[in-house]
Amino acid sequence: MDRRGLVQILTAEAGHLLGITREQGIGKPLASLVRLVQPESGAPLKIPTPHAFARKRTPRTFERCLLHNRLGRKFLVHAVLSPVETDTRRIGGAVLLLQDVSAAAARERIILDRKMIIAIANLAGSMAGDYDRYLERISDYATSLTDSLLPQSPAHEDALKILQAARGARDLTRRLLTLAKVGKTQDPHTVEDVDLAEIIGDAISLTQGGPSRQPQVRFNLRHLDRLQRVRAEPSLLLDCLLHLFQNAKEAMPNGGVITLDILPATANRGRLLALRVSDTGCGIPREHLPRVFDPFFSTKKTTSALGLGLTLTRNIVELWGGHIKIHSRVGKGTTVTLLLPAAAIPPVSPRARKSATGLIVVADDHSETVAQCTAALEAEGYRVMAARTASECAAACRQHGREMVVGILDALMLVVGDRSLFHEIIRLIPSAAIILTSGFPRDYIRSLVPVGGWSFLQKPFDAAQLVGVVRRSLDQRGRIGEANVHAAHKAGAI
Repeated sequence: MDRRGLVQILTAEAGHLLGITREQGIGKPLASLVRLVQPESGAPLKIPTPHAFARKRTPRTFERCLLHNRLGRKFLVHAVLSPVETDTRRIGGAVLLLQDVSAAAARERIILDRKMIIAIANLAGSMAGDYDRYLERISDYATSLTDSLLPQSPAHEDALKILQAARGARDLTRRLLTLAKVGKTQDPHTVEDVDLAEIIGDAISLTQGGPSRQPQVRFNLRHLDRLQRVRAEPSLLLDCLLHLFQNAKEAMPNGGVITLDILPATANRGRLLALRVSDTGCGIPREHLPRVFDPFFSTKKTTSALGLGLTLTRNIVELWGGHIKIHSRVGKGTTVTLLLPAAAIPPVSPRARKSATGLIVVADDHSETVAQCTAALEAEGYRVMAARTASECAAACRQHGREMVVGILDALMLVVGDRSLFHEIIRLIPSAAIILTSGFPRDYIRSLVPVGGWSFLQKPFDAAQLVGVVRRSLDQRGRIGEANVHAAHKAGAI
């Protein structure tokens, strides 16, 4: 600029940063074209005029300030304003040099973030093991209490609450261990071909399986035929999805829909499969989006929100050579896209695999238990019919006996409600896999139901335990059927 502060020379690079053309800049006051502010406070920085160098002719430096250009974009720049002397050593103008340091600052920030994560991970790893040992002892004592108390008594209900609280605390310990694992260098041997369908199903089951007073959140799975294998570590991928699902639930306090959409890997994305997780929640303000991956940054008002979920998810995905993107609109919802390395061979569609398994009947006189079991199994792709009394269970077995492959039955409901119900079930559908559930131990239930090839599931159980028992029971249906036929003959039912 000249002595009057008017721009005389404008390079193409400077024009790009300022968001103007050469014609728009030449002859205009420099102060009207360049807007510099402090990154932290947003306070404007005043650019001196050439007259300011009359007494002191040293360059003015503005380190790492934000440049707001005419197009609304922001750049982190290093600016230096130097005086220009004439032949008579008078101030003839000044030169403003702008250097875009946004990329360098971003790299430094990533390094600092990872150092912070490593420090937190070391602390978490040292604490998690001790917590887990104490919680294991609490769980053992609580389980012993539930085994020795009468079901539905106040003491038994208190023991169940202790056990549930201990399991919830162990879930927090598991998250600490995940944090500790992320802080370490990824072992290439732990990355494997992972069936994305199975991980999604487990994450949905864990998200929906626990008791909650929050309104119902539904899952909408699109393009199930596109599910493929990815290169990842199963436990860490599960944690990533749990973080995303939990964020989505908290963004929808009145309930809503979480949609999962899978786009197959293409050459344009470098063989990366895209998994999109969208919610219908409140959305994230535009000014907060650049910071959502920062450690300890959170838009949640609760003091329990650490602000590490998205940070960990990004670090985990990047360890596998993937990326994460986020798009959000206030009042419309948020979409997080995980770009994951695709494995070579896609799996068989889990819905196609499970749709052929038949019907699962869930019978329990506790509506909450029925709802949790139904949600967990339907999330896995199974067809479920619910019954809340022994008579409803018997009616379901008579009407849908040919379709029924698994019966998940409350053991005491069989004994207290209708002692002949179990024999009727194994007479109608001897090939069905029967899973008895109870807060009493297996030995006590065996004394009440001494016949048949049933499996046992101790209450309280979570979604993962339920799905695991169902899968094992389906695999062992042949052996169970033989035992049930023998039991029915022995009881004279056949």
